[in-house]
Amino acid sequence: MSQTPPTQLSRKSTDQLFSCPRVLVQFLDACLRQEPRQHFVAILQQDAALAVRILQAATTSSSEPIPANEPLSTALDRLSPATLSAIGLRAAGRYLEEHLGLSQSRFRQTLWLHSRVAGIAARSLAEALSYARSEEAQLAGMLHNIGMQLLFAQDSAHYHTKVVHPASSAEVCRHELKAYGDDHLHLAAELAESWRLESFLPDALASLHHPQAEGGGVLIRLLQLAHALSVSPAHLSCEALDLAQRYFDLAPAAVQEIFAEVERQYRGFSKYVGDPDRLQQEELDASLQLRKLSFLLAERQACLVQLGHCDSLPQLLSTGRSLLLQKLDVRETIFLLADAHKGVLCGMPVNGQSQLVTDLQVPMDPAFSLVGRCLIEGGVHDSATISPGEITVVDRTLLRLTASSRFACLPLSTKDPFGVVVIGLDETQDIEAFATGETQVLCHAIGRGLRTYVQSGMLLGRRGGDRIELRRVAHEINNPLAIMGNYLQVLRQQQGNDEVLSAMEDEIQRVTEILGYYSRQQERSPLPVSLVDVKELIESVLTSMKPTTLTPRRIEVVAAFDQMQPIAINPIVLRQILINLIKNAAESLPPEGRIELQSSEMLEANGEKQVEIVVADNGPGIAPQLFNQLFNPVTSSKGSGHAGLGLNIVRNMAKDIGVRISCQSRPETGTCFRILIPRHGTEKPVLE
Repeated sequence: MSQTPPTQLSRKSTDQLFSCPRVLVQFLDACLRQEPRQHFVAILQQDAALAVRILQAATTSSSEPIPANEPLSTALDRLSPATLSAIGLRAAGRYLEEHLGLSQSRFRQTLWLHSRVAGIAARSLAEALSYARSEEAQLAGMLHNIGMQLLFAQDSAHYHTKVVHPASSAEVCRHELKAYGDDHLHLAAELAESWRLESFLPDALASLHHPQAEGGGVLIRLLQLAHALSVSPAHLSCEALDLAQRYFDLAPAAVQEIFAEVERQYRGFSKYVGDPDRLQQEELDASLQLRKLSFLLAERQACLVQLGHCDSLPQLLSTGRSLLLQKLDVRETIFLLADAHKGVLCGMPVNGQSQLVTDLQVPMDPAFSLVGRCLIEGGVHDSATISPGEITVVDRTLLRLTASSRFACLPLSTKDPFGVVVIGLDETQDIEAFATGETQVLCHAIGRGLRTYVQSGMLLGRRGGDRIELRRVAHEINNPLAIMGNYLQVLRQQQGNDEVLSAMEDEIQRVTEILGYYSRQQERSPLPVSLVDVKELIESVLTSMKPTTLTPRRIEVVAAFDQMQPIAINPIVLRQILINLIKNAAESLPPEGRIELQSSEMLEANGEKQVEIVVADNGPGIAPQLFNQLFNPVTSSKGSGHAGLGLNIVRNMAKDIGVRISCQSRPETGTCFRILIPRHGTEKPVLE
């Protein structure tokens, strides 16, 4: 191999990295299912090469630095689902196109194992030592041999013969310098530096084998100890025990406990660790699965492109119907989209279909039809499973409209009750074929296209409502704009007046919030209801607010959540209500204040079930002269605690989704907001 400049190696060759096929299978499956961010983070923490691809893409998409506390989580937030799918497909293609000999393949497996073990060890150590940035620590451990993986990817035919062992060491660095003019630690540090991380990660990687790391910071010492644990994952080495004692004063029993947890986790990834032959077979099996998932994901992307070329709703419906008829070889398809306000599924006719489809308004209650059951329960439902005596009027109508003696229902989304497609079948067709990934991928691709029109307010007669919303926006922004005009007049006479400038900033912020809220109202689906896990929603809000709102003010957050079934509510609006309340609480608190969050279920006197969410703080409370006008728009919240820009918006949001909000405030106890959400009968039961 000809020598390549280090920068070219670290920046341009990352697309050549090999990812473990088992991890790629998980990643592509998550892309197909459109899993939440934290699911992707857990996958990336198993494979350094895939994590590198994500960090590279995030760095390219934004010039903002990536915070050290959650580097992978932040990087994922910057990437769209389409970008994640493209990254997964490129990584899968790279793995599948390369055919290595047995010795190279086993060498690569060892590189993956050491990376995974070091990552797990670094995170376990960080948690045991109360090092706050555990995700950063795990990333450091995973990347300790990424330079070796880069060099192997560039020279897979010879690299394994030019180094003495597939574990990072000072001796390996010397061999690399001789063969390639650079070593893996320099490459890893340079790569990490290119991501603009607010972290000592590049220094830790560059100093991995430095003999004196006592004064080099926690991350450097932590990484050295994690590496020592990964070099001999089958047994706890004397070197690891010595480093643990010297760097962190950890007793052997404590190190043994950490080592046992690390071993439990990495062996959980594969039961064949330590058995090269079984590992090889496991990798081959994963490769077959990877080919199948790559095809499905590529098929979905192709369908999305084809559907994306549609410039009207009728064209989209017609194209979706054609795709289903062609690929599934079925008699007919009917699309029904949910209208949660009315509690029905509405038929969406396609050119050439009976206009009777337009008249379909099927109740969402599963008792009325197979379609309602499909919407609430998900999965594939076959009318052949219904006895003749149990078939409903709606089901009989669907049989006639599909010109078939049997039909199947499939959801258009796995994430929320959004819509259903009804497919007319022959008696001979195997329903199992419609439960396959290919059919579901196609349905979800069509559903994603339809959702674009739903979110733009072009379905179910929302245009009239849009005009009303626009008038509301015009009315709401009139007063703050007038006030801004008055302040501008003052500013012309009193330049440099900080109080005036601050007031103007408040008004601008208020305009931004009002416009933001009503803009989201315009884009909101006519089906604002989804099944929401309250605990997960609150935790995701806290995660998003921690770096910008909570951590800079050193706000302590105490959370307590009762176990309960999901609730049927619009997650976008509920999330925005919580953001406003938590933001106002944080801004009213002095440094090191406390916010308490609770969720619980209660039974009202009238027998109605309610879910209560509490947002409380230990701040100075709300001034008495402001409390009576708490939810009315006011000029400024600064110094007044809570009576600010977001509460008028919060009240309107609460009305829009049918929840109640109340407030209690005392100087000695702080302020407490209570959100009461009525339970409805459509919530899906929690599966034990």
